[in-house]
Amino acid sequence: MAAQLNLGDRVRLRGGGPLMTVHSINGDNIDCQWFTVQGELQAATFPLYMLTIIEGAADDAQKMGKGKKSAVD
Repeated sequence: MAAQLNLGDRVRLRGGGPLMTVHSINGDNIDCQWFTVQGELQAATFPLYMLTIIEGAADDAQKMGKGKKSAVD
């Protein structure tokens, strides 16, 4: 079984694609959101088996929440 997902986790399709954020979890269906390179917000639902968790995402979110800047700021 895949690692458990939580709201706010960063994920990517196993086949590649944009970095996405978990917006909601409905059983094995994961609602994701991401921004295009043009800055447009996109959303879609994917089955859990199609996603992989991007490690270190929780650490990044905690750092930003404590007022620290990310590496891209």
